Amino acid sequence: MCHKKQNRSLEEALADEKTTEIAIDKALTINNDVEIPSGKTVEIANTVTLSKGTLTNDGKIVMAQNGVITITENKGTVMNNGEIDVINQGKLKESENIINRGNIIVKVGGTIESTEDSAIIGTGKVIFEIGTYKDPETSEETTSTEEQIVNAITNTSATEVKLISDFTVESKIDITKSSLQKLTKVADFDLNGYTIKSDVSNDYAIVVNEKINLTIKNGSIISNTTDGRNIINKATLTLNKVTMKGYYNVVSDIKSTTNIIGGEYTATYCGIFGGSESKTTISGATVTSDAYAVSGNGSKNDTTFTIKDNSVITSKNDVAIYMPSTKLLQVVDSKVTGNSGIETAAGDVEIINSEVVATAKGQVPGDINENGNKAEGKYGSVNDRSALLVISRKGYGNEDTGSIKVTIKNSTLTSVLGKAIRTHVNMDGEKPGVKTIVVTYDDATVLNGDVVNDKTVPNGISITVNGEKVPQKEA
Repeated sequence: MCHKKQNRSLEEALADEKTTEIAIDKALTINNDVEIPSGKTVEIANTVTLSKGTLTNDGKIVMAQNGVITITENKGTVMNNGEIDVINQGKLKESENIINRGNIIVKVGGTIESTEDSAIIGTGKVIFEIGTYKDPETSEETTSTEEQIVNAITNTSATEVKLISDFTVESKIDITKSSLQKLTKVADFDLNGYTIKSDVSNDYAIVVNEKINLTIKNGSIISNTTDGRNIINKATLTLNKVTMKGYYNVVSDIKSTTNIIGGEYTATYCGIFGGSESKTTISGATVTSDAYAVSGNGSKNDTTFTIKDNSVITSKNDVAIYMPSTKLLQVVDSKVTGNSGIETAAGDVEIINSEVVATAKGQVPGDINENGNKAEGKYGSVNDRSALLVISRKGYGNEDTGSIKVTIKNSTLTSVLGKAIRTHVNMDGEKPGVKTIVVTYDDATVLNGDVVNDKTVPNGISITVNGEKVPQKEA
């Protein structure tokens, strides 16, 4: 049986071998060295002032309601070799005079008061717990807010933010820190096997803002609405072993970098989207969408996608990879399957050691409508049922100097309708898009279906497929 003593001095209580729990519920000033040995717990529920000396913790300190440690003019030091729990609206102020070699755990309802010019130092962990916490003594529940999640992730001292229960986003987790002057790695957000559920409609549940470098890992992010968008990244984001469901899964905004490692992504409209000058890498992930699994947009420029490490990219009803204005699309050691496989209208495409399959049955369009297949559905792609469609199309790519270069090595392109590769220039009475299309494939590549090119192309347009140039129309 443990003994809890409050009326003796702290030193006396710590020296008593029978006392394992000590409560400090009155203001206390420490002006000499004090050691909390292993096996003892000190609960601080008032103000403890360190005027000098070192408070060494080899056991456990609990910062409870109204509990604060104040260091006078940086003359005192807290040396934590054990554990400090910040609970029940308890507070720990950041200070370089707190040296952490153990663990500091901020429970739901606890706070580390952040300062811009100071931080807790040391090799230990500072872990924030997020979700719903049930007090074992009172059974009262405390639930984190979206603002508290942001404060935890962007806290200067935090090393990890960990979900301890499922969490529902009702407004938005808007991850930003106005004081950042450059790209800064913030604490990992460990979903810890739990799920973030979003009730946010027609907007993003999580926004990673400029200058933030964040990793989200080990859990699920699911939209409860039919038009919910899960994450928009405006800086640098790594998603590691995450399962995601929503209208949009991940949007890489202008000049952002997104790394997707493993996990499963299921969308009703778009799985992974890339904006202007964004770079997205998909490694060993499964991305499935009713429409586009991976997509850019005609109004976005210089989008880069790398898909590798046995990723599986699938569209149920449209083109699996829709790239109307890509700078570079690389598909390496992966599989792409959809009504149509890959559709590109700008930039460079590399398909290496991969499989691209167009599964749709039905009539292949002859002259492709400039508005894509909107007559058939709501999407802007052509979706012509080819494994690979390379198209010069009005409004896509640079109309004066733009080109598309496609390189295929040791891959298999298959179309149920027999169109493994198709090149096309869509005039529709107007100027086309890019001026030059070059497609090459090596002897190790297997084409299950025809290579179909326009019989003639307009003057000023050049299409070359494996060294053979498509004839031009007369002026």
